[in-house]
Formats: sequence, structure tokens, C-alpha cells
Amino acid sequence: MVSVEIANQVEILKSGLQKLGLSYTSLQMDQFRAYLELLLNWNRRINLFSAQDAPRLAQRHLLESVAWTRHLSPAFGSTVMDLGSGAGFPGVPLKILRPDLELTLLESKRKKAIFLKEVRDALKLSGIEIVCARAEELRELPQWQEKFDWIIARAVASLDKLLKWSWPLLKPGGQLLSFKGSRLVTELEQINKLRNKRLIFEINVLNYSTGLGNDQEASLRKIVLITKPSRAQIQ
Repeated sequence: MVSVEIANQVEILKSGLQKLGLSYTSLQMDQFRAYLELLLNWNRRINLFSAQDAPRLAQRHLLESVAWTRHLSPAFGSTVMDLGSGAGFPGVPLKILRPDLELTLLESKRKKAIFLKEVRDALKLSGIEIVCARAEELRELPQWQEKFDWIIARAVASLDKLLKWSWPLLKPGGQLLSFKGSRLVTELEQINKLRNKRLIFEINVLNYSTGLGNDQEASLRKIVLITKPSRAQIQ
């Protein structure tokens, strides 16, 4: 039954990627298949995702994790942090499609961090580090400051908290990308207060689609991109 479910999810994933114009290899699809199997098996032991999401993992989680790359494409070899990675969304699907990226998965819960290590090893993903810690702690450590070109967060916290945690970790010119929904207007008002007080940054908001939904569905999906100024801009 699980194998049939995974096969269905793989076909949904292929269809979505094709509609998004995102290419993939047979090896990458094998990695997605193995990832889906691990997700379903581990979810029986620890709570990785809602049980109602099991039949729609491909659309609800995998495609959402990578759909934004049709609009925004990190430079080759960029350093990327998935902040609050959980079950690996969006970091693992992004790494599968973009193996050139240097990825850090930050997850504070030990069992989920163990799961992410198993995913990395089972999928033979190189250039990926799993860190079991809280972003509030990491931001205070010198070795992590100004390390990342991109920090990506999905369903983790409000924009003002994400900005506070991410700011020291981003390189000058780095970008914080967050997936947002209905509370976006309120959260934008909150971070604009921060910008007016002490921080300088650029905000862009984009709609995005997974490739399988309708126009109304796409209009509800938002990407918020916050860009930290370069040193030249600060001067």
C-alpha cells in the first residue's frame, strides 16, 4: 500500500515540476522517492507532518519547497540555511534539485535532527550539514555570523522573529526568504517598524504556484524576500 502511495506521489511531483519548468534527472527522482518513503515510515514514530497531509506530500510540501526557484535562483554554490527545517521542508527538496548548494538544516528538536541525518545519508547528499540547535543560540556564536547567502524558513515564526534570528547569520547582501499566508499584512507592518527604528533592508513580496493549483490557490501563496544591504550600501 505504501509503495502504491509513493508511486502516486512521484507522478504528482513529476507533473508539478514539469508544469513549473523545473528539470530533474532520474537520480534526483530516485532521491525524491526515497525521501517520500522515509517521510511516511518515520511519521509513524514521530510527528513530522499532519496525517491528513500524507496523500498530498508532493504538492503540499515537496513542490512548495522548490516552486519559488522559478522566480528566484540562488547563485551556483550559494550557502543556504533552512531555519527550523523540521521534516526537511524546504531544504531537502531544494538540495535534491540543486546539489551545488551548500546547505545547513537547522532543527532544534533532537528526533527530527536524527531523521534529517538519516535522510542525508540514505539519499547520499553531500554538502549538507544538520545542526541541532535554536536560531536564537546560533546567532550569538561568531563562527555562524555572516555565513549564509540565503536563509529560508517555512512555517517557523513571524517575520519579525525570523528577521531578528537571521540578521547576524546573513552575509551582507544576503537574503531571507519566508513562505507566508493570511497574516502577511500584519507581519509586514511589524517588520516595517523595525526598519524605521534601526534596520535597513529591502522587502519584496511575490505570489507563487506549485504548478498544480488554480489561480485562486496561487494568489494565497506568498514569498517574502528580505535583502540585507551590502557593505557598500551601508557606507
